[in-house]
Amino acid sequence: MREGMFRRKRNNNHEANESQAIILWHGTTMSRAQSILRKGFRASGGKSYGIFLTQRPRTAFGYAESRARREKDEPALIMCMMDLGKYKYRCSGNVYNFKHDRISSEVVLRISDTAQIPQQDLFNPIMTLSFHSSCAAIAYWINSSGLSNGNHIVADHPAVIAVKQWLVSQANAGKSGVVPDGEVLRIAVDFFSTFS
Repeated sequence: MREGMFRRKRNNNHEANESQAIILWHGTTMSRAQSILRKGFRASGGKSYGIFLTQRPRTAFGYAESRARREKDEPALIMCMMDLGKYKYRCSGNVYNFKHDRISSEVVLRISDTAQIPQQDLFNPIMTLSFHSSCAAIAYWINSSGLSNGNHIVADHPAVIAVKQWLVSQANAGKSGVVPDGEVLRIAVDFFSTFS
């Protein structure tokens, strides 16, 4: 499965009219996570209730722990790539309520047993990459995203250098600002899998 990073988005109310992929998290139990992987997300109260995801793994982690205690199960975090242009949703703070009764499991990037996630990774600040980000920022991004599978990589890692070269080529082609999540995720996954 692909893995990735996430960034802050401040819009409050949206219809499915733009295409922008971001990483969001869903906290649940391990048995429910396995069901989501097989059948996709299903809103317990139908479309009127919605499907909730968050930009912050810390928020999802709290919900996963609470639900796991109630259901006597193991907590799990689901990392998803959501193209906001394809869904109706409402955003309140860092929580997205998708107004759909079902969402395909194709959005799932990774399911993690919360015991396997280092606590510092749950509390890392939300960060984005720009087309002028340094190698240190890229290494931090990769380490925070889970692409390194818990192995701490440094700024001179070949994958980091390859991503930096790609960013420079894009900046030289006239791109500026924040790199869209979906774009940087695809590039980082390709480079990291080549050099790991």
